[in-house]
Amino acid sequence: FVYLVWKHLNLPDPTPLQYSICDYLQNGPKRSIVMAFRGCGKSWITSAYVVWELLLDPSKNILVVSASKNRADDFSTFVLRLIQEMPVLQHLKPNENQRFSKLSFDVGPAGASHAPSVKSLGITSQLTGSRADIIICDDIEVANNAATQGMRDKLSEQVKETDAIIKP
Repeated sequence: FVYLVWKHLNLPDPTPLQYSICDYLQNGPKRSIVMAFRGCGKSWITSAYVVWELLLDPSKNILVVSASKNRADDFSTFVLRLIQEMPVLQHLKPNENQRFSKLSFDVGPAGASHAPSVKSLGITSQLTGSRADIIICDDIEVANNAATQGMRDKLSEQVKETDAIIKP
């Protein structure tokens, strides 16, 4: 699937490292961390992974959390654009009676649910009340929120909130 996404975006073929990240996202442990050098495409690959998960099961709810709300919104906007632009994903476009914004949106085949198909939040946002099958934490630790031990402790507590959000 990532090959199709890369072709749609007019990118070169995915590298062996990028395929390795794809395999790890698909087959790795339920709770995992992808660590790789800057610029290798971790966020782009993970965006493609989110679309792939929705393609396989449109009833899934996915929460995207980043250090800033803006960064999380950019992630979900990219996911939504892939759905809107790729012919193979046209059936996933939100219907006129569904949520349809870069903050949260539903995919066409999804049934009614309190939780949107994709929702974006900043790590310091009100996470409580959200529910998700998959939580993507993309670049949640940055210099602005991890400069001191106290800030790192606070961030650690915020990350622990995902345990209450993830569906069993």
